[in-house]
Amino acid sequence: MTTVPTFNSDPAATGESSSVGSISYLTDVGLPMPFGPQHLREQCWNFAVFAPDATKLWLCLYCPDTEELLIELPFIGRTGEVCHVLVE
Repeated sequence: MTTVPTFNSDPAATGESSSVGSISYLTDVGLPMPFGPQHLREQCWNFAVFAPDATKLWLCLYCPDTEELLIELPFIGRTGEVCHVLVE
């Protein structure tokens, strides 16, 4: 697993510590199936998106109360035409 930069960091940077308030996010490659979000265990989600023409894809997480952007996470896995990422 690697830590990821926050949304206001350089998007090209990787391996930096990321946190929003007291929450840290870790990412890993994840699984290409099933499509969409999948809850794997407590505070662990897999996201898979069919995106045949995408060269880069980002998962944007927002605060449900204020709709403030909390963090942008790059999809770091790719299997065929599916981008995927595991977020803890």
